[in-house]
Amino acid sequence: MNPETLTNTEYERIALSSRINLSDGHSRLPLTASQRQIVGQMPQMLSRIDQMRQEALEDEFVEQFFACAGQPSASSTEIRRFLNYSSSCSIKIAAQYCRMMNLQVFLMEPCFDNIRHMLLTEGVQVDAIAESMFRDLSAISKLAHPKAAFWIVFPNNPTGFGFGREDFGRLIDTIAAAGATVIVDFCFRFYMNDLAEWDQYRVLIDSGTSFVAIEDTGKTWGVSDLKVGLTTSSADAGDVLHRLHDQLLLNVSGLQLMLLTSMIRDSIEQGIDVVVREPVELNRSLIHSLVGPNLFEHASPYCRNVPLEYLRLPNHYDAVRFWRSLKSYGVDILPGTNYYWSAPDAGRDCLRIPLARPQNELRAAVPLMRQALDDCR
Repeated sequence: MNPETLTNTEYERIALSSRINLSDGHSRLPLTASQRQIVGQMPQMLSRIDQMRQEALEDEFVEQFFACAGQPSASSTEIRRFLNYSSSCSIKIAAQYCRMMNLQVFLMEPCFDNIRHMLLTEGVQVDAIAESMFRDLSAISKLAHPKAAFWIVFPNNPTGFGFGREDFGRLIDTIAAAGATVIVDFCFRFYMNDLAEWDQYRVLIDSGTSFVAIEDTGKTWGVSDLKVGLTTSSADAGDVLHRLHDQLLLNVSGLQLMLLTSMIRDSIEQGIDVVVREPVELNRSLIHSLVGPNLFEHASPYCRNVPLEYLRLPNHYDAVRFWRSLKSYGVDILPGTNYYWSAPDAGRDCLRIPLARPQNELRAAVPLMRQALDDCR
């Protein structure tokens, strides 16, 4: 095994067998008391599913998901919706759509490497745009054309970079004016507090642009990786996406839909802050104890928007070397190198730490990270 050639997903797969897995970005928070009760009802759910129509299960899931997200327009008849096994399925379908529409994709960088890999597998031309450049509307306008697609991760993984309502609206209008396509990955949306306060789908619809959006449950509700990905789109993209979705699957399990619908409804009742954000912020404070002179630095000012910390090693230490050292102590993290492909050295001294984890794991990992850092000196 050569760590220099591993993809992010391969790093994460290795970490599944680690004593302390701080690699993948899936939610692995301990279940709350009410969530444990929901899981305990799964035998009854199986019996109820047999008496329900698939359409009713899907409609209820979609309604609860977008109610929790504060996105009323996402449930409107103006857009199309497709449910998938995971957000990776949604990304694959979006990549296939780009190929079928012969689109050149301008992809936000840094970005999780599997998005670029899927696009390249489909033979799509991919060009990197630094996340900060998405606020330079004159630069975006020069790049935009009818056969261009701008792929945005909002908030971004791993940096947490995002937009306010006005900035997002101006960006989408600029892209729409050129007749270009927008693809938005909202998979970490529930951690960016103000996203529920304004309707991103209304902005997309009103712009008149062709769009594809990706949503996910796996980053927010951790139920042993039982999850649902959603692909939503403007009406004009719906027929092509329907064909691609039809080739991939018949339907998502009714049990997953009912279980996750119950989890989402519980989060609405208990408060998404209490169920999801507060445990993450407690873990963030633990990781922040590693930031300081001769320790780590913050690699992004926006991490509060995602359940992640993106850190820079001191003195430009190599993240893969640090990964090896930390792994010897039974802890896996994710090196930042693969988030950059136009300039791989940009992430070579960075690492990503997920925070949707049991607090005891973060507490155990902090001193070991200090020790591994000493080993690299």
